[in-house]
Amino acid sequence: MSAVKQGLLAGALLGLLAAFPWYGPHLGMVWQRPFAVEPFSLRNAETGKSFRYPDGRPYLLYFGFQTCRLACPIALAEMGAFLRQAGDSPACPLPVVLFASIDPRDTQKSLRGKSVFGEVYLLDGEDRVIDVARNLGYNYRLPSASLLEDPLMQIDHADSVFLLDSKGFVTQVVSPVQVDTLRSAWQRIYPACATLYRE
Repeated sequence: MSAVKQGLLAGALLGLLAAFPWYGPHLGMVWQRPFAVEPFSLRNAETGKSFRYPDGRPYLLYFGFQTCRLACPIALAEMGAFLRQAGDSPACPLPVVLFASIDPRDTQKSLRGKSVFGEVYLLDGEDRVIDVARNLGYNYRLPSASLLEDPLMQIDHADSVFLLDSKGFVTQVVSPVQVDTLRSAWQRIYPACATLYRE
């Protein structure tokens, strides 16, 4: 199966999750078959420089936006808790959280200095965030430009995180974004992590 078809299938599964939100907590890991990611280059909101993937490190990629009231803050808190509990060794590398903004209202100025536990905020760069999302099969509903004039207008998006390995593959897509689902998913990729978690 091609990378594009695999991405579309992952997107379809995420769509089902959005349509039937009560099913998500029981589903845990949405997608468990690795598929290749098209290399992308986005802009690091902290430094203004290009961030390119793959670059030899593993990541947790989350799509969200600055004024997100519920899903994004909870997901960031869960990912931060997961990282605090996770070990870091050659056999169990510690991922970096990437927060890619899907909101055209977000700017480098508004996102600079937001990092709490080392997460990296990304904006449009050489590639657009929306194109990266589509290539991964991730869909969200962007309101019209007139509605986005309201600074508190929310954007419908799936609460899921893509686990990217160091070689350019999505190894799993996890939803809901919780410590236990992240831990389980990471242990499937790196079995040695099971002995390194700190409660």
